[in-house]
Amino acid sequence: MDNNCQNKAICLAPWTHAFVDLNGIRRLCSESREELQPNLTTLAEYWNSGYVKNIRKQMLNGEIPAACIDCQKKKDSHKDYFSKKLSSNLLYEIERNTMEDGSTTLKPLSYDYRISNKCNFKCRSCNEIFSSSWELENNLHNIPSTYKINGEVKAFQKDILEKEFVEAIKAGAIEEIHWTGGEPLKWDLHWQVMQFLVDSELAKNVFVRYTTNLSNLDWKGRNLFDEYLVHFKGFQIRASLYATGDIGEYLRTGMTWDKWVYNLDYAIANTKKDKNQEVLLEILFTLPGLFDLPQIIKFASQRDLKLEYKIYEDLENLPLMSPLCLPRDILELLIDNHTKLLFPEASVNNLRIIKELIALKKKRTLQESYPDEWLMILKKSKEHLLTLESRNPNQLAFSQIIKTNVMISSWWDDI
Repeated sequence: MDNNCQNKAICLAPWTHAFVDLNGIRRLCSESREELQPNLTTLAEYWNSGYVKNIRKQMLNGEIPAACIDCQKKKDSHKDYFSKKLSSNLLYEIERNTMEDGSTTLKPLSYDYRISNKCNFKCRSCNEIFSSSWELENNLHNIPSTYKINGEVKAFQKDILEKEFVEAIKAGAIEEIHWTGGEPLKWDLHWQVMQFLVDSELAKNVFVRYTTNLSNLDWKGRNLFDEYLVHFKGFQIRASLYATGDIGEYLRTGMTWDKWVYNLDYAIANTKKDKNQEVLLEILFTLPGLFDLPQIIKFASQRDLKLEYKIYEDLENLPLMSPLCLPRDILELLIDNHTKLLFPEASVNNLRIIKELIALKKKRTLQESYPDEWLMILKKSKEHLLTLESRNPNQLAFSQIIKTNVMISSWWDDI
C-alpha cells in the first residue's frame, strides 16, 4: 500500500471524481487533455468503462496517461488537489478497491457537473456554450454559430445529469462540489441543492468550490455566506476578474463594477483565513486587460488576495482579445514594459505574473500561426468587435483602451 504514496503517476480523480463539460462530454477532470470521448453517457456507463479502467491500470503501474501529462507538469495541479487535499486518505484504499481489469468499487465523492450555460454576463472572450446571454444575443441578431449547445445536450443535462447529481446529493455520497458553468449563482438548482444540504445537516461534510462572476450573492432573500456557506465543511471562492473599473465592464458586459467590488468585499469579510475557507481572484489576461494590469495588482494587494491567472490565447474566438494577435515586435515590447513595471515590487503575485508574461514570448503569434490568413482574420475580428461595440454605445471602446500605447493604437488603425 505504501507504494501508492510513492507512485507519482497516481491521481485520485479516476477513483473519486465525476466531471462533465457543457457539451455533455465526460472527462477525468477539467484539466485532462484526452482524445474526444463519447458524449451523453451516464455515470454508470462511464465509471467502469474500458477507457477509465485502462487509465487506472496505467496509474497503478506507474505510467502517466497521455491525458494527464500537462497537468502533472503544473505546480498546484488538479492531481495535487485530488490526491493531497481532497482524498489523501484514499491513497491506501485504491489498490484493494481496484480489480485486476481496472474497475473499482469506489464511487465518486467529488462532482463537477457543468449542467447549464445560464449566465448573466457577455464576456468578450466567451461564447454561447458558456453563456446563455451570448446565446440570446446571437439568436436576436440571427447570428449562426458552431458553438451552440444543441437540444439533445440540453435534454441530457436536464434529464440525466441533474438526476444523477441530485441522487448522489440525497444519498449523502458527495464530499466536494465544484459549482461552475455558466454562472452557478444564477441557477435555481444550485440554491436548491445548497438548501437541501443545510436542511439535512449534510453540509458539514461537504466542501464547495465556486468559479463565479460574483455578480449575485442572494437567492429569495437568503445570502450565500450568511445562510449557506457558514454551515459547510469549507469553501473556496474563485472570483473571476478581467480588469477593474470601466475596462472591466467593457470586457464583461453585464458587470457593474461598484456592485462587484461590494460583493467581493462582503465575501472577504465573511471568510476566515484558514485552509478551509478561501477567496481568490481568477484573472484572465486579455489584450485590453493588460492595459489595466497595474490596477489589478493594486486592487488584489489592497485586499491581500491570491491571484490565479491565465492569458487568453484563443486565436479563433475573437482573436483581438488575445495579446498574441499583436505583431511579434510589438508583443515583446509590451511584455518588456510590463515586466519592468512589475519588477520593482517583487511580491509573489508579481513574480508569477512576470514569469507568465515572459513565457508568452515563446508562444506563436496570430501571424506566425496563420501566415497566409492572419490579416483577413484580424479584419474580420475588428469588424465583429466594432459591431459588438455599436450595440453598447455608452461603454468604453477598444480604441480608447489602447490609445495610451502609440504603437498598438497605430497597428489597430491600420487593420
